[in-house]
Amino acid sequence: MPEPLTRITIAAVCICFGSLMQSSRAQASDFSAAAVMGAFSLSLNYSGAGIKYYTSDSFALEAKGQSDGDVTIGGLRLYEYFRTADRMFLFLGLEADYIDFRGETSRGAGGAGELFCGFEYFISPNVSIQADFGPAYIYLKDRHNPVSVGGVEYVANFGFNVHLGGGKAFGAGQTKTRKTRSRARNSDSGGPWLIY
Repeated sequence: MPEPLTRITIAAVCICFGSLMQSSRAQASDFSAAAVMGAFSLSLNYSGAGIKYYTSDSFALEAKGQSDGDVTIGGLRLYEYFRTADRMFLFLGLEADYIDFRGETSRGAGGAGELFCGFEYFISPNVSIQADFGPAYIYLKDRHNPVSVGGVEYVANFGFNVHLGGGKAFGAGQTKTRKTRSRARNSDSGGPWLIY
């Protein structure tokens, strides 16, 4: 029987593949549907997952968890997005994590704080790939011994996002409905950010 992480990975691949097949005829302008207020996305990365909520057209909060053998991490991320192209968004962010670890000779907990920058690239209107990199201060303390360690490490993340929708369509200071999406994109040079 596969491990839980393997089952999650298989499910994520199936969801991504199904979403790609469903949207294979999408127009290029459909890829600008990324960050809209009230929308959700499911984030799948190496050894973990998260749920992202878009608080506005340029900010998002993500609750995430990762587990890799003896280390479990849970945390929150804050993103600020900058649209650069039809399918591409750059972002900056902050992350705060709680860390629990179990080694052969020690067991303990700690925390981490990270500054990161990265990009999100849409491969279909509902699926994107994401990568980010940044310095993180990590502090760990053993529970049974007076031993602690802290320092700066560089952290890289890579994953997929499946956009679930639920947001309100808006752009250029006015609310628009899904029925007027194509008209709005053609008439507004900046193009509204919309979600399904």
